[in-house]
Amino acid sequence: MKKYDVQKFELLSNEQIADGIFDMRVKNDELAPLAKCGQFAHVYVPSKTLRRPISVCDSENGVLRLVYQVKGEGTKIMSEMKKGESVDILAPLGNGFKIEKGKRYCLIGGGIGVPPMLYTAKQCENPLVITGFRNKDLVILEDEFSACSDKLTIMTDDGSYGTKGVVTAPLKEAIESGENYDE
Repeated sequence: MKKYDVQKFELLSNEQIADGIFDMRVKNDELAPLAKCGQFAHVYVPSKTLRRPISVCDSENGVLRLVYQVKGEGTKIMSEMKKGESVDILAPLGNGFKIEKGKRYCLIGGGIGVPPMLYTAKQCENPLVITGFRNKDLVILEDEFSACSDKLTIMTDDGSYGTKGVVTAPLKEAIESGENYDE
């Protein structure tokens, strides 16, 4: 087997989880289990020349989870794909992250940069997770992060949910209080 391949994945679900943000789950028992945290997939979109690169949000039991935001015509077409369809995907791509047992990690991300952190958080031992969003309507994956992290801090630009401010503020606070992180 190659390090990556192009194969058909069965579309299990493709649901909107926030304004313009979709959670796509596709099944392929051969390629999905090869995905590591920090990798991505190239999704072929019918009638488009270039594939859409989407970060791996999670991989479990042969199911690859891709959370993406509709930003143009290609991702709009993706958002209209239906359960049961066959999706042509090139995966897993990229080197991924090396997570070492016994190390303490702090994971920080904002907006659509948050989904790839979920699979990473699941590989870490009780990480500190700090996420940031423009407002409460765009907060995603809160329950999943709560289940796999030591502490989850949610920041919003407008203060409509969590704490008002930017993601670097709680990190600075944690470091100043004496908390240490390996990475």
